[in-house]
Amino acid sequence: MKVSCDGVMTSDELNIDVKNAEAVRTPDLNLKPILRAAGQLNRCMSVADVTSIFHELACDTGYRMLLMRKWSSGLRVLLAVGIDVPARMTTSGDNPELISLIENDIFDLTSDEKSVYVGNLTSKVVSGEFMQIANIGNQQSFILPLPSRGRWNTSIYFDWDVDCKVASLLPMLANSALTKLHCIEAGIETSGTKIAAMVAAEKARKTDLSNIELSTLTPEKVVDMVGELSVLPQVASKILSLLSKDDATAADLEREISLDQVMTARILGVANSSYFMGNSEIKTVRDAIVRLGFRTIRSWTLVAASRAVILGGRKSEVLNSIWEKSVSTAIACQVAADISGLCNREVAFTGGLMQNLGQLVLARALPDQYKKIFESANKQGEPVHAIEKTTFGFDHGDLGGCLIDRWHLNPELAGAVKLHHAGYEEEVPELARLIALGEELAEVRDNTLEVVEVKHAISENAKILNIDVDTWTKMWEELSTIDVEC
Repeated sequence: MKVSCDGVMTSDELNIDVKNAEAVRTPDLNLKPILRAAGQLNRCMSVADVTSIFHELACDTGYRMLLMRKWSSGLRVLLAVGIDVPARMTTSGDNPELISLIENDIFDLTSDEKSVYVGNLTSKVVSGEFMQIANIGNQQSFILPLPSRGRWNTSIYFDWDVDCKVASLLPMLANSALTKLHCIEAGIETSGTKIAAMVAAEKARKTDLSNIELSTLTPEKVVDMVGELSVLPQVASKILSLLSKDDATAADLEREISLDQVMTARILGVANSSYFMGNSEIKTVRDAIVRLGFRTIRSWTLVAASRAVILGGRKSEVLNSIWEKSVSTAIACQVAADISGLCNREVAFTGGLMQNLGQLVLARALPDQYKKIFESANKQGEPVHAIEKTTFGFDHGDLGGCLIDRWHLNPELAGAVKLHHAGYEEEVPELARLIALGEELAEVRDNTLEVVEVKHAISENAKILNIDVDTWTKMWEELSTIDVEC
């Protein structure tokens, strides 16, 4: 995560691979994340890097955190982890309210003195409003000021249970971070960049697949080598888990989505897209949930999570092109399911997205080899999946199915994704054929009606699924009206 100290957070800046919350068991004994954070401090190059460390630590351990900007009239919440900040105070709303300050407020003092505060908070050092919002009880806490353009007016509030057995390490971590921040502010280089570069080079060498005999690779091995693919981001994992429960409420869902500003922005963007647009602009997560419904929220949570995991902050033209095709295919599969009635629209959406994510995995793990595959496919007029099969012994569908298994989404769906490019003489699930049909539909989305009709005439999937040309054309027309920012 990158957090801009002027209070502005962009989607690129907030892309962070947060570990699965299910891994957290006992915060009071969770020593590894603290030691990892201490090691990461040595390599920090910016204020944003320091902030990122504490954000990840809070997400990994269950400790609580607020990132706030101090104004003359109060504190503005920029980020919250584990603390339910009222919607009126979140940056996703219009003109968010500020948390009041009091005379000799501890946030004023740490900012003025550029020092860390460690201890309990009472109404003598912070306002009653802050005590209420942060639900201050008997927690231990620290407040770490952050520099921005010569001023130390941004702060991290971080707290933990008083019985935490590793509590003494957290104040030490905060004070180490303060020392690092003073060095960054003074322009003193302490990051050990040459050592870090050496470590990075060794890691790259160990995960370099360029010299591996391609015939020895398996889908599981490729996914393993791009390690962060194994786990969904924490917020997405929580949302998907929540949506699987029969008793989930809109309030529960709103709370989880609002914890992540990137997820909030994504859901609001989808709710205000041309496909879902109503009579008025959606400005709150609650209204977006009402407009979209739980099932659509689930689909687009998976999109946002997949983008964060697979693309991150990468600006590769190839990766971004495949990503756009992945989302377009997902929408096409949903349209095909809606109009044909052959399967559940959300299952079709997920299948369309995941089958194409396999291409992204290959493009990341084997960029040079995969570029040659695309070139060969264009030169020979062969489908990409056929060249993949010849080169590796598996195709991107196998990788998409592998990801579905890793992310514990749906075993039946995993099988359909793996088989969506199976030979037409083979018996495969109807869902697999529909996913393949959606991929074909996405390919002609921006073409003329004549091209669309030709595509239908040569589509074996359309024949097997009994999709006539009128139904096919209706699918294409519906798809052409959908414009969702991906």
